[in-house]
Amino acid sequence: MVSSASAAKLVKAGYDEADPTTWDAFTSLSLEEQESLKGYELALIVGMVREWTLGDKTPEAILDLNELTYAKVLEACAAEFTKTEEFGPDGVNDPKAPTADSLN
Repeated sequence: MVSSASAAKLVKAGYDEADPTTWDAFTSLSLEEQESLKGYELALIVGMVREWTLGDKTPEAILDLNELTYAKVLEACAAEFTKTEEFGPDGVNDPKAPTADSLN
């Protein structure tokens, strides 16, 4: 849970991943908070990537990637992780799936 609190602290400090001028918000985090976010990033990559040609898929090997490759892999994993499903016109993706309204 430290990583969630750390992420919230970054947002509160004005961090915006798309805006490099806000990246100094990381300096507001303690070393423990920075490490917890890095651990979260590594777990996300290991959990989201099925296979790749970049060598071993371990946290240690991921940390050995060059900075640009690491950033691109992390960005793709984060985008996939936070992706939401598109719903149909009635608000339901699967017409057979019950909704809160249909359960009443």
